Amino acid sequence: YLEVLGYTVTWKVDGKQAFEEWKNNPANYQLVVTDHDMAVMNGCQLTKALRAAGCKIPIIMVSFSTDPEISTLLTNGALNGFIAKGAGLTPTTLAALLKKVLPK
Repeated sequence: YLEVLGYTVTWKVDGKQAFEEWKNNPANYQLVVTDHDMAVMNGCQLTKALRAAGCKIPIIMVSFSTDPEISTLLTNGALNGFIAKGAGLTPTTLAALLKKVLPK
């Protein structure tokens, strides 16, 4: 959906790869979109690692997961948004969330 909305996307297959990519090239990114269920480092671990490393850009999670840690990360502001995969994930819902979390 992000590409359909006109964004350039960098795909990584696991959270550790995503973290290393951001750490090595932070100026290249304005947003992190993550799933919860990833190999090596899950989305909650990725979010915490990014924030601990000083990442200030918005992070949103798109997932089927109901891990209670997601709610904690949303409440404490580490995650800027969440969309449930399935019926909740449409180009319209994603575009609305991006409008909310990205700088004008």
